[in-house]
Amino acid sequence: MKITFDMAFDQGCWPGPLTDRKAAAGELWVGPLGLLNLIETMTGLRGPGIPGAVRVASLVPAIRQTSRFWSQSAVVDPFGTAAKILDWRDFLFLHGWQGEKGHGRLPALAEVTAAVLPGIPDRLRQAAGTISGQNNAISELHLFEPPADLPRTWQQVITALTQTGTTVAIQGILPATPKGDLAACRKTAFSPTGDGSLQLLRPLTPGAAAQEAAAWLSGLSNLDRTVIIGPDNTLDAALYRFGLPTTGGGIPVYDNALLQILPLVLEMAWSPPDPQRALELLMLPVSPIPRGIAFRLIRALQNYPAVESEEWRRALDTGLQEIPDTSRLKNLKNRLEAIFNPCIRDKQYPVTEVHTRIDLLRNWARGRMQHDPAEGLDWQPLIAQLENAGRMVSLSGLGHFTAPQIRRMIHDITVESHVLPLYPDQAGLAHVDAPECLVDRAENILWWSFNRDSAGSVFTDPFSDDERRSLRDIGVVLPDPGRQAIRNAVRWQRPLLLAEKQLILVCPKNSLANEEQFPHPLWDELVGRLKNSANAAALETRDILSPKKPALKKRKRIPLPGPESELHIDPTLIIRPESESPDSLSDLFSCPFRWLVTRLGRISSGLSAALSSPEELEGWFIHEILRRLLEQGKQAPTAAAKKAGSIFDQQGPFLAAKFFLPGHDDLRARVKSNTETAAAQIFRLMDRVGFSIDAVEQKYEQKAPSLKITLNGRPDLVLGTPQAVIDFKRGGVKYRQTELANGTSIQLAVYGHLLRGKESAPFPPAAYFMLKTGQLITTEPRAFPEAIAVNGIELKETWQAVKTTYKAVREELDRGEVGIPGNQEEPPKESQIIDGRLSLKPCAFCNLGALCGQAFMEAE
Repeated sequence: MKITFDMAFDQGCWPGPLTDRKAAAGELWVGPLGLLNLIETMTGLRGPGIPGAVRVASLVPAIRQTSRFWSQSAVVDPFGTAAKILDWRDFLFLHGWQGEKGHGRLPALAEVTAAVLPGIPDRLRQAAGTISGQNNAISELHLFEPPADLPRTWQQVITALTQTGTTVAIQGILPATPKGDLAACRKTAFSPTGDGSLQLLRPLTPGAAAQEAAAWLSGLSNLDRTVIIGPDNTLDAALYRFGLPTTGGGIPVYDNALLQILPLVLEMAWSPPDPQRALELLMLPVSPIPRGIAFRLIRALQNYPAVESEEWRRALDTGLQEIPDTSRLKNLKNRLEAIFNPCIRDKQYPVTEVHTRIDLLRNWARGRMQHDPAEGLDWQPLIAQLENAGRMVSLSGLGHFTAPQIRRMIHDITVESHVLPLYPDQAGLAHVDAPECLVDRAENILWWSFNRDSAGSVFTDPFSDDERRSLRDIGVVLPDPGRQAIRNAVRWQRPLLLAEKQLILVCPKNSLANEEQFPHPLWDELVGRLKNSANAAALETRDILSPKKPALKKRKRIPLPGPESELHIDPTLIIRPESESPDSLSDLFSCPFRWLVTRLGRISSGLSAALSSPEELEGWFIHEILRRLLEQGKQAPTAAAKKAGSIFDQQGPFLAAKFFLPGHDDLRARVKSNTETAAAQIFRLMDRVGFSIDAVEQKYEQKAPSLKITLNGRPDLVLGTPQAVIDFKRGGVKYRQTELANGTSIQLAVYGHLLRGKESAPFPPAAYFMLKTGQLITTEPRAFPEAIAVNGIELKETWQAVKTTYKAVREELDRGEVGIPGNQEEPPKESQIIDGRLSLKPCAFCNLGALCGQAFMEAE
């Protein structure tokens, strides 16, 4: 067997065994892991490798039980500390150390890592000692650098191969003979001509770079001798659009939805569970929660952002009732109860609970794999993640985990998972992951990942001079970081030396995360060779210069749709609803188009991947607690405030869990104080005036013959003796004052009409109660002492304007005329009554802009 070896070839190789032929037998090009696996197979040592995260976990008990230089760090971060200790130990073992005693920290390092699970250095040493003349099937080993330049353990492996019959040869790399800038850049003091043979492609975004690269590749007559360095899914998407072979560039590992299941299910054990994390779990395309039930629970979270709220339980029960199979129903109920069981009420996550949830997901995944094999999902990453998580938990020796330790463990396991390709790897376009993978000439080279982050860094060991001397005494010579940096820089030169016609270096100015990117360090070396560094601009371009690139065709520009102020549709399609509420009337008056689309068309923006922030939830949360308090009946203000605080503490985690998560202590204290203040204020008002509680969010209905509809509404609070209505508002004191002053309070007018019962009866007094501030706002201060008095229009006049406006808008709709006030040349700047008709300011928050044209006007 003939083997060609290089330390970079685990990331691919060029040209490989098929340099000048269509088939090859008994010849392999391999990197370190490939050669190690081959030797282990020959010697009978082959077995599954141990993931690095699992090896780290196996070291955690030792570093926690041994008091040495790492002890303080191990208390805070045992996994991170173990990972660092293991890095040091493997580095030393790779360069010949075998755990011998020495000076400084070496004895402690040898002691604590004595029983660690084997890694690549251990496998290499075992392989070197097992190779014999009987099991060595490698006849030739070709290298591209002397064995002396390799780590000592690799030198031992090569020596063992040589002694058992392998012929080792050093193979040179013959440079290409290009022309133009690509040839001139090999010398110092060169002046680029910008002939296109050497280019640094610097468009603004990776998407623009991918479009350029794919266009250039599509113009090449033959791709057989074209190589791409470091392709990714962004480039693959462009290659796919141009009908070119794709490279199998993987999506980021955390974009694999299956790998999100375990961390999210583990999060559900904390009490209270984070509703945002619960939402993310429910919205996964594949999860242990069936889609029908998940959608119901998502709606419940959007209304009451807490797991196990009353609405959550109702949604869950409704979903479960639709499952006819009793056996499946029982298993599903048990699974959901286990997932959404917030059993951890302190900061310690028991190991038993981690194992329970891992086992639950393992059983679910295996069941899905058996019963739904046609799904086409790659379950292996999830299965491996679950298995390795279980091993880590067991090996760590910990009885409990903290939240950061759980996150660290899952992160370390997940990053080792294999990535899923956006498109499959196809023949026809050669690609490697690093520039060192090239060892022979190529006609064209596209170095896609030509950025500073891809260059990596040299391992700088932490050992002191005294420790290094003691290592040298036993024959362990650690590499000099400076020499390693020079070696890396030489190997980076390979694309520069091996490109025959064109070398395209790609470094967009911004990354996919919109962060500034800088070229690979090789670019600094190229700039340093220039006669005048200002001439570097001749090599930089936003478009690839090549006569073979297809000509850019500009499509005829089509103007964006303009915003429409009125639509004309078939009036028979506009059905008159049987009933209207204050909210639907406000929508109808402010924008008939929005009312038509959302109320009749039932078109919504769909599910959102984010819940409201705690700050946005404050008003709603106080409202909900006051509702529950008022339903218990009238009580003294002081007692009401105390009771509100009790409801806040006891029921709050099941209403708005975010307030009770770590990190929200200050906000939770402020909201609780505001809740108690609001409760005291509303009951103080009732005490002072003698109000009783008639109804709390009770539905009222009444026919309106003149409007040919039935009105309905749920006033937040209806008081009795004397009768009055109060509507709770979350904030916006100035806005509500303006509304009352201008007579545009549709809500209070409709509620007042529903309470008075008939047109001839007087309107009851009404007010807004501002939940965040505990203030009352009204136009009738006599009925509500201590309220903020507004000199405004009476509700009777507002109600009359409501009727007039409704009739006018309905006449327009009956003619098929649908108004869009927000697109008028001069939309109302303030809501008011004009000539007896309500003229409402168009809504400022609307997601229908693309339908009415408003979004296109903003784009211009």
